[in-house]
Amino acid sequence: MGDFFKQYLWLIDLVAVLFCSFFAAKITSVYIAKTLEVEQVLSISSPSPSAGADLSAPRTISISDYRVIIERNVFDSSEVPAEVTAEQQASEEAPVPTGEAVKTTLGIKLFGVLVIGIGEDPRSSATVQGVGG
Repeated sequence: MGDFFKQYLWLIDLVAVLFCSFFAAKITSVYIAKTLEVEQVLSISSPSPSAGADLSAPRTISISDYRVIIERNVFDSSEVPAEVTAEQQASEEAPVPTGEAVKTTLGIKLFGVLVIGIGEDPRSSATVQGVGG
């Protein structure tokens, strides 16, 4: 039995040398990569001030600036269309949405839609691109 181990001892030594050289190469490559790594510095460049713009005072934004977004409500998933008035809702003459797609006259191209749940999740979104100008 002892002769068997002596006969194949060179194979065990070879495997040990291969493992040691592999891990030594890994350690060396990590060390060299750390020394060659370049630190990235991110800087924010401010736009050049135009003749009439005052960049020192922050611009106040009122809710009226967002009125067009609120009125159009592109991602509204409620059952009542935005065009329906309170009188129409009270008189039950309001059109009931049936779910079919309606061709739009907007100058946009739809690339994709992500709907989470039944569409009421605020993370639902659509990817669009303006076509034309």
